[in-house]
Formats: sequence, C-alpha cells, structure tokens
Amino acid sequence: MARAIEQIKQDLAALEENVATFAAELRSIYLKYLNLLSQSTQKQLVLASYQICTQAYPESFVKLSFNQRQQLQKNLCQLGKGIESELLSYLEEKKQSVIPQQPNIMEQMFKHLPIGRDPEKDTLQNPLSFQGELRLSNLEDEIEEEFNLLDTTAEEKLSNSTEFDETKVQPPNKPKDLLKWHKRVEQGIHETLETISREANHSLQQAGILPKNLPSKFLDMAIQSEESSEAISGPPNLLNMLIEAGDREESEDGTITKITAIRLRLSEIEFSDPILNAQRNQIRNLLAKIRKIRQQYQKKQRECAVAEAETAWRASWFDD
Repeated sequence: MARAIEQIKQDLAALEENVATFAAELRSIYLKYLNLLSQSTQKQLVLASYQICTQAYPESFVKLSFNQRQQLQKNLCQLGKGIESELLSYLEEKKQSVIPQQPNIMEQMFKHLPIGRDPEKDTLQNPLSFQGELRLSNLEDEIEEEFNLLDTTAEEKLSNSTEFDETKVQPPNKPKDLLKWHKRVEQGIHETLETISREANHSLQQAGILPKNLPSKFLDMAIQSEESSEAISGPPNLLNMLIEAGDREESEDGTITKITAIRLRLSEIEFSDPILNAQRNQIRNLLAKIRKIRQQYQKKQRECAVAEAETAWRASWFDD
C-alpha cells in the first residue's frame, strides 16, 4: 500500500510539472494577447469617439471651438495611453516592469482624422460636409495605416515594451491555481474596458457632447447592466439607450430621448482584429488542455486520499 501511495504522489508531481509548463505557455500567450488588445482598444476607442461626435451628436461637436475639440481629443488620447500598462498589470500579483509606450500614437490618429477645419480661423470650413463625407471603412483603413507607421510589429513591441523578472515569477503548478489566475486576468480585462468606457463618456459629457443633465451614475449602471448582454446591430462599441424625461404625474406623454454612449466590448474588439482573435483561440485551446489535466489531478488526489485513509485505518486497527 505504501508503494501505491508513493506511485500516486509521483503521478501528481508529473501532472504538476505539466501544469507549470502550461502556465508558462499561457502567460506567454496572454502577454502577446494583451499587447495586441491594448492597441486594438485604442483604435476602437478612437472609432467609437468619432462615431459619437460626428454621427450621434454632430451638432454638439460643431458647436465646440477648435480648442475645445482639441482638448476633448487630448483627454480621450490620455485614456488610451494607460490601457497597455493597466492590462499587463493583471498578469502578475507583482506588476512587471513596463517601459512606457510611444506617447503620441493616439494624438497622431486624431490629428489625421478628417474634421474639415481651419485651425487659424478656428471655424469649420463646411459644418455639414464632414458628417457623411467619410465612410467608417475608410476611417478604419487610415487608422490601421497610422498604426503601421507609428508602431512596430507585435513581436517587436512585445520584446521592447515589457520585461519579466524571471527570478520573481513562479508559474502555478496546480490546475486550480492556474485557472484562478486565468479568471483574475479575464476579470481585469473586463474591468479595464468598463473603466475606459466610463471615463470616455465622462469626457464626452464634460465637453457637452453627451447631455450634461444625464446623471453619470445612470450611464455607469447602463454599462454594467449591458455587460452580459449581446451587442446589437450598428457601429461597434456603442451603447444606445432610450430615456423617458418628464414627470409622469403631470403628463402621460413623456419625452423619449435616445442616448448613445461608448461601451467597449471585448467580443467586438476581438472581432475587429483577426490577429487578436487568433490569440484568443490559442488561449481557449490551452485552457481546454488545462481543464482536462485538472480532472486527472482531482482523480489522483482522490485516489491518494483514499489510499492514505485505508493505510491509516489498518495502522490503528487492532483485534480484541
């Protein structure tokens, strides 16, 4: 029986070695995935902001002065800058050292967006022409080209932007711990997208694009409640709401107002980037292997517990 217990423990140790190997591989895939996700999120934030300002609320955007428009764009740029470091911080309890990324990517993207303005006069050359002049597909192409000019390939950016201290990183060697780590990373991703969406809407509201009389808590609740629902048709990463204004006691006919806000969705960001989507598939495939090992590990743990209990019973049993 002692030999059987020893064999079971050896089997458990072998499974733990496999889990540690999978953990290192999963971390490596996540590192590439999060770098790609940060870039795609910045692009989608620009596109969503463009849709809000030029399609959903063009009149409000036109009313802003040149300086106000520029300040709004800078505020949105600032949000995009912190995405990468925030996402990468979820890989480890001890945050790895992150070299600051290029600071002007989103500024350059906004700079090249066509808004038909004359900076010297600070007025729109043709206030109505820009609304339907540029198709979203053309805008996506321009943003993609801008990223290609301003950024390196994903592998080059990965090697230059993020460094791990291998002496402090010890991958989990138990399936349960590794799956908990994976869950924490995924929760962090969703929290980051929710936070960026909330702060972007706040910037739009402060600038007078979104209605200022709309309570910010209402927007936050709408974003949170919408998180688990499927996206509707239309431009990606936007949230459409219908709000009834007015006192029902005074009037049976309330005013229905449509509100469009930014809601960054992971599924839509991944769908827009084939390379990012491929990385997500690698994560799914590896998780399937880890869950299979978890079943084997739990079975071996059960066998070990039973064998040890049987041995303990025999050791303490005596005949009268």
